[in-house]
Amino acid sequence: MLLSCSAGDSGCEGGTALSGFDYMNKNEITEETCASYRAKGFTNGLICSPINICKNCKENKSCFVPDSYHIYKIDQYSFISGESDMLQEIYQRGPIACGIAIPDDLKTYTGGIY
Repeated sequence: MLLSCSAGDSGCEGGTALSGFDYMNKNEITEETCASYRAKGFTNGLICSPINICKNCKENKSCFVPDSYHIYKIDQYSFISGESDMLQEIYQRGPIACGIAIPDDLKTYTGGIY
């Protein structure tokens, strides 16, 4: 659903966790049982529409938007950096999302812990 509906990033061409959190803070989102991951988004043909937000499919019948389904939002998010701030955030509130810069030699790395 994020790949189709969150225009703050580049769909299947890339994005950040922070912009995904921003979308989920401002909009409702469905769970994967309702909008399964299909490796497509608004950049390659899967536009944001009711059927792509939540659909149900029955055998030998057309898919349809259910009358009701679970929706979720996040009430807060923020940007943090630095090891001690990250550790404190994990301690206070649980898991965090983070990204790393990929150096060129990591792209060709073939074994062991980098």
